[in-house]
Amino acid sequence: MYRPPVDSPELIAAVIGLALLAGGGLWWWRSRADASEAPAPPSDPARASGATAASAAPASPEGSKASRHEALGTRLFTTPGERLHEASDLSALVDELDRFTEGAMALQGHRCTAAGDHLLLALHSTGGWLRGTLEPLSGWIDPAGLLPLLNGALAHAGAERRLAVAEVVDDQRLSLAFVTYDEAETLAEEGLLSSPDGFAEVDLDATFRGPPRFGGPVGRLPGKPYTATRVAAEGGRVVAVRQGQAAVWDGVDWAPLEGMHPKADAVCVSAGDIYLADPDRNIGVWAPGEVQPGRHVALGADAGRVVALHHAGGRLAAAVRSKKADTTWVIAIDDDGTERLRLSLAYGAVLVRWSPSGSHLAVALEGGGLTVFDADGTEVMSHHEEGAPFALVWQPDGQELAAAFDERARTVRWSPDGGTRVAQHGVSALAYGPGGLTRSFLDEVVLPDGTSLPAGRQALELAWADALWATGDHGWLVEVVPA
Repeated sequence: MYRPPVDSPELIAAVIGLALLAGGGLWWWRSRADASEAPAPPSDPARASGATAASAAPASPEGSKASRHEALGTRLFTTPGERLHEASDLSALVDELDRFTEGAMALQGHRCTAAGDHLLLALHSTGGWLRGTLEPLSGWIDPAGLLPLLNGALAHAGAERRLAVAEVVDDQRLSLAFVTYDEAETLAEEGLLSSPDGFAEVDLDATFRGPPRFGGPVGRLPGKPYTATRVAAEGGRVVAVRQGQAAVWDGVDWAPLEGMHPKADAVCVSAGDIYLADPDRNIGVWAPGEVQPGRHVALGADAGRVVALHHAGGRLAAAVRSKKADTTWVIAIDDDGTERLRLSLAYGAVLVRWSPSGSHLAVALEGGGLTVFDADGTEVMSHHEEGAPFALVWQPDGQELAAAFDERARTVRWSPDGGTRVAQHGVSALAYGPGGLTRSFLDEVVLPDGTSLPAGRQALELAWADALWATGDHGWLVEVVPA
């Protein structure tokens, strides 16, 4: 039999391994023996005095935070996290918070409604309404949606304190601290505050900023993602249309409009009446207060689809595009039913607008640019632009017209006296209002005086009436500037 040499590597490694195992076993045996011979510890004074095992044990990290809040005297509001299943749950929560803050928000009322899978909250604060939405969180409270509204009401009321998310015990509860800036600073330095969304850094300047603008979302039309929403407004009446559904906001209620075709999407509002077209080229007209159309206007077109609609100065204009999208008929009808003009255009016109007096008709052409006709159909001006138009608006006095095209992100402005001007704005929507032209840059709305306002959601359409309204392919109707 083969025997390895005494100094072979295999033999040396085996010997070292046996030595290590023997040493480890000896250490384990001695430690067990020492433990069995150790004297019993002295009695626990806490147990002798009747304290529980939990109070004698070291505090958990969560427990220490709760104790620290107690030591600092933090005013805490704690509620179960999963409690917002209905609008009534949100209403009850607001009432509880109003009592907790001892009326510091100076609320004159509040409204909570369901908007699809969102909850919409409106607070009647000092001077106006603050509106916002709470994201769908399967019944859980959404602090990122709730706190800006509550703190906005506190700011409008001139309160010194604000509500902030407090780090306390567990994630099954929502804890809010009602604090001054100095108190919040101390809590934040000790890691006892959290951001509303739970991810970002605590931003005390945002929590304690001045009073926000009034306004916000008033309702939402459901639909497939990224489908356009049309908006038209006059006075205090606003109508939004999306995928054959329409709803009207009258300043108080968001109510569905009935009796429209499921594929209707061309809409305008004039003299209080709402005009909507159906695929058979009939125009339904809803008077104020009507939920069904009280009358219809026939266009006298045998084929095609109505893609644009506008009424002003006692005249209705409609653009009817052929199925091949190579021809568009623009038809104008007076309120007495007389057909005023009928134009056949070689491009797919997608927007038509009468001037406020009804003296001029503007037509924005896809691939053709901007053309203005007089009331009898005589061409007054023409300006070529590539791409599709997505905005066409007249100044309220009829002295200026503005259009925006998507190909080169250009805005065209025309007036009878000043001619045509072109600017490289890159806007997403236009609307004339007090002081001039308002422009949208998706998430930002710029007023004529240069004031920049957050749109809240992307603003792809604007409408000025008593207030400035915005909507987009998300379906929300948002009051950007209140009346």
